[in-house]
Amino acid sequence: MSELKNQGMKYFTIKEEMSAYLSSQANLMDRLHNLETKRSEFIEQMKYRLGMYERETSIAEIMVLKTQFLEEFHALNNQELRRADHRKQWISEHA
Repeated sequence: MSELKNQGMKYFTIKEEMSAYLSSQANLMDRLHNLETKRSEFIEQMKYRLGMYERETSIAEIMVLKTQFLEEFHALNNQELRRADHRKQWISEHA
């Protein structure tokens, strides 16, 4: 504190400056929060406008169909049917 007095600073001056800086910081934090809220709202609106939610639903449906296909493809009875078909084709080509 004595260093500040030696530099010509006064308690009330420092207190007023700190109060102004804190007020400015609070104002900036409010503005930042408002901008973040507006940004989030904008992103949501654009997702709806561009059909992102429909695309995400379509992708989820495709993933379900892919999983079902792969499960059926790897099923033991389907593997046996594919082997039998392949053998018939090979025999008919090489007979």
